[in-house]
Amino acid sequence: MENSHKRKIRGGFYLFAAWLIFQYLMVGIIGVIHSEPWPAFTLPGFKNVFDRGEFIEQKVPVFVVEGADGETHSIRPSRIFSDIPVSHHNGIMRHQFNPARFSSGGRIKMLTPEGYDWLRARIEEEAGLMPAGSGQILVVWSDHFYRIRGEEMRQVSSVPVDTLFVMRAVP
Repeated sequence: MENSHKRKIRGGFYLFAAWLIFQYLMVGIIGVIHSEPWPAFTLPGFKNVFDRGEFIEQKVPVFVVEGADGETHSIRPSRIFSDIPVSHHNGIMRHQFNPARFSSGGRIKMLTPEGYDWLRARIEEEAGLMPAGSGQILVVWSDHFYRIRGEEMRQVSSVPVDTLFVMRAVP
């Protein structure tokens, strides 16, 4: 009886070892033919691994204002939030200025008068321009597409996908 129990445990161990070998073979084969099958068989190696010749897409926001000169100016969030750690910029933009968050009420972000005044002051201070009169402040989100060739990454296109109107709330 005890021999039978040991055989079952040993058989389970061999089955588990065979499964591990099978899964790593599948990862290697599928990885060469198509792409790595994460997380179907194993967890990813948590490193940047890009497929050959494919595009990389990145959503990029910019503030767009009309200056007193009548020209339209694009200002990167990194210039507006220059006194905030860079690691927080994307989180602020996604949480506070992402049009998808406001789809039920239109593409409008109402800021408190203090918040709106701060944003306009930062635009003036960091970008050296001020929206004309009560000029609109927009946040335009674009999809930037990059292609990797060897060790080089090049932007191949940029497509605006959404716009958020930033307005001052009436107290």
